[in-house]
Amino acid sequence: MCVCFRNWMADDCSERVCQFGYAHVDTPKGDLDASSGQLTPPNVGLPGVIAGDDNTVVQNSFLYPYGTQEQYPDMVDSDNTVLQNSAHYYMECSNKGICDRGAGTCTCLEGYGGSACQRALCPTLGTTVCSGHGTCETIRRLAAMDNYNVYNLWDQDMTMGCSCDGGYTGPDCSQRICKFGADPLYYDDTANVRVANFTYEIFTTNNLQTLYGNYSLIFIDHTGEDWETVPIDIFANCDAVTSALEGLPNNVIPSNSVRCYQDYGSGQGAQMYGTAVGSDPVVQTTTVAGLATYGVFVGGSTLATVFPKFTLAFTGNPGKIPQLKINKYLDGSRATLFSYPEAVSTVNWHIYSNGFAGEDVDYVPDRCDGVLVTLSHASATTYYHQLGGLTVQSAKALKRCLGSADNITSNNVDTYNWDYGTVANPHLVKLIDATQDYNPADAGTSTNDDDAVNKDHSLDKHPKTTLCPSTKSYVDYAILQTTAETTASRFDYGWCSNRNPAGFFAVLYFDGTIFRIFTRAADDYSATTLFHIFTTTGTLQLTNTHFGAHVYNDNNVRAFDTAATIATKLYSNTITTTSDLTVYMMGDLSCENFVAIRAAWFAVSASPIVAGQFLDCLNKGDLVMLFNTQMTTIASSGYFLPETDTLHVNPIYPNIYTVEKISIEPRGAGIIADPYLGLGLWGGPSYVAEMLRTQIVLDYGVNAGFTSKATGSVYKFYPPSNAEQGYQYVAECSNRGICDTATGLCACMHGYTSDNCGLQSALAA
Repeated sequence: MCVCFRNWMADDCSERVCQFGYAHVDTPKGDLDASSGQLTPPNVGLPGVIAGDDNTVVQNSFLYPYGTQEQYPDMVDSDNTVLQNSAHYYMECSNKGICDRGAGTCTCLEGYGGSACQRALCPTLGTTVCSGHGTCETIRRLAAMDNYNVYNLWDQDMTMGCSCDGGYTGPDCSQRICKFGADPLYYDDTANVRVANFTYEIFTTNNLQTLYGNYSLIFIDHTGEDWETVPIDIFANCDAVTSALEGLPNNVIPSNSVRCYQDYGSGQGAQMYGTAVGSDPVVQTTTVAGLATYGVFVGGSTLATVFPKFTLAFTGNPGKIPQLKINKYLDGSRATLFSYPEAVSTVNWHIYSNGFAGEDVDYVPDRCDGVLVTLSHASATTYYHQLGGLTVQSAKALKRCLGSADNITSNNVDTYNWDYGTVANPHLVKLIDATQDYNPADAGTSTNDDDAVNKDHSLDKHPKTTLCPSTKSYVDYAILQTTAETTASRFDYGWCSNRNPAGFFAVLYFDGTIFRIFTRAADDYSATTLFHIFTTTGTLQLTNTHFGAHVYNDNNVRAFDTAATIATKLYSNTITTTSDLTVYMMGDLSCENFVAIRAAWFAVSASPIVAGQFLDCLNKGDLVMLFNTQMTTIASSGYFLPETDTLHVNPIYPNIYTVEKISIEPRGAGIIADPYLGLGLWGGPSYVAEMLRTQIVLDYGVNAGFTSKATGSVYKFYPPSNAEQGYQYVAECSNRGICDTATGLCACMHGYTSDNCGLQSALAA
C-alpha cells in the first residue's frame, strides 16, 4: 500500500489534505469504517463502554494522525491525555467548509473565511465590508477597544464583528442613527432634564511651573462620533472655550447651549484637594511671578499646581454622552502644551463628572406629590446631613413614597408599607430645587422680601451651585444680593436666573428619628431652600462591608505613591478595590470569582456576621455608586451605623457610574508589607502587590478623592424592575418621531418639529 507524503491522502495518495482549525461546531464524522451500523463512540468517558476498548476506527491517517471516532471527537492531546470540559475539536476547514482534494484548499460556507475557514466573517455588501462605515475586527480586538477588556476564549481570533463609525449602527453598520433629544412631554416645572456636566483642569506635578501653548477638547456625541475643537490657548477664558465647542461643524453643539464656569476668573490658579483623610477642597493661593498659583496638598505635601479649571454644561446635548477628552498633541507627535522651566514636562489633567451627568433613562422618576423638604447639617459636631422641613402629614407621605429599600416586603413596617433603609440598603432619592417655582408676579407680596426693591430673591432661591453664562450681558442683575456681587466675586458675574435646575441624587436612611443623608448637598444650600423629592423602586445594595474603593494612596500610608502619582490619580475613572481582610485577592468584587472568594473568606472566620457581609458582586455593565460609610458598629436593631467623622469625604453630588471593566491586573514586582492595612479586622499582614491588583474602570472620573484611609464603599444599583428599567426620556427623535435609518433623519409626529422632534408646537397640537 502507499505510504503518503505529508498532507497527501487516499489509497493512491492522489488527494490533498486541507488546512485545519478549531471547529466552530463539533459534529459526528459519520460511518468512517463502512460498517453500516450504529456510529462507534470513543473509548473514554461513555456509560457502558468498557475501559480499554479501542473504538478508534481510523489510524495512521494524515487526515487524522492520532486516530478518530465516528460519533464525536475524542478530546485527547498528543499524549492521549483526556481533555476535560473541552470542545471545538481541531478539524479540517474548521468544520465550516468543504475540502477541494485536488487543490488542497477549503471552500468555505457562507459567512466564513480564511485558509481553514477559521474566521466568522463580518457582513459584506458586494465587496464592501461593514457597509464602508466601520472596520472588521476580531472579538479579542473589539474587547481591547472597549477599555482594554480581555477576551481570550477559544474563538478570540475567529469570531469577527463590525466596529461601526460614529453615527452608524447595526451588525453591518448600514443603519444611520438619528439625532437624540429629550421627550418634550417628560419635563415640566418640576421634572427637569439632566444634561452632561464635566469639570476639567490642567496641572503640573512639578510645582511653581508656568504653562504655555494650546490644547483641544474632544467632544463625543450621543452616536459615538468624536469632534475635536480648534486649538484653545492655555490662558483662554470661558468665552473662548465656549466658542470653540459651539464652533464644531454640523451643529453638533447648538449655539448658545454651552454653559461655562471658570474657577478663579481668567488667571491661573490652583486648588488644595484636602488632607490625607478627606477630599474637601480648601483653597490656598499664593502669588508667583504675578500669577495666582496654589498647591494640592495631602498630608502636608504639595502635589500639583493647577492652571485653568472649567466646568461645562451641555444643555443642547441631552442624554448620557461620553466624558470629554483633551489632546495636547496638535502638531503631530510634538506636544503643543508644555511647562516652563522644567526640562521634562509633567503636564497632566483631570476630567470628571461632578454629580450632574447626563442620562437617557430617569432611574428615579417618581415625584412624591405634595412633599417639600430641606437639607441641613445634623449639628455643628457631626458630619452627616439630614432632611428637614417635614410636617407630620408630609413625613407620612414621604414614607409611603420611599417604599422598600431592598425589595423585601417581609421587613416593611407601618401602614405605609415601607422600610427604614440601612447603610447596606439605603434609599436613593433625587432632589430638585423648588425655587424654580418662583413667579415674578409674586414680587412684593411676600413677608420674606429681602432686597431694596421688595423682591423675594433670597439665597435659598438661588443656590450657589447654579452655573452662570460666560458674559455679563446674560446676568439678571435683579437677583444679585449686593452691589459687590456685580464683580467677579461669585461665579464671575453673580447669581444666574436659572429657573430649571437639574435634579441631583442623595442617599438616605431613617434612624427612627431623622432621615440621615450620606451626601453633602447641604454644604451648598441654605437650610430654608425647599426641594421636590423623587423616589424610585430601584434599590441600592452594598457589595461588601470590608471592601473599599480608592483612587490613590496617600503618602502617610504608602511610600510607593509619590506626590506626582497621587496628583495624577485624583478624579481618575479607575478605582482600586482593597480589603482589610487577609485572604488572597480579597478586594475582588467580580461575579466571576464571587463563589471562590466568598469561600476563602468563610475559611478565615465562621462568624455569622462575616458570612453575611459578602453581599453582592459586579459584572461589566452594572450600575454603581460610591460612598464612604465606614460601618464599624452594629446596632441592636440590626442596622449598620456609619462613623460620622468620615462622611465628609463623600461627594456633594454623587454620580451613578457604569462599570466598563473589572479586572485583576498583573502582580506587582515586590511584596511590600502594609503596616496600616495589615492590621485589618482579622489581623496579620496584607500585601501591596496583591491588594492593588483588583481594579474597576468606570465610565466617568470619580468626583471624590477617596483615599486608602477613607475609602468609598461600592454600591450596586438595581434599576426599577418595570419593563423600561426606568423612564427613557432621551432617545432618537425625542420619542416623538420615527427614525429613518437609511437617511438618519427623523419623521416627526404631528405637532412636533426640529431635527430631533424635540419641539412641541402649540398651534399644531
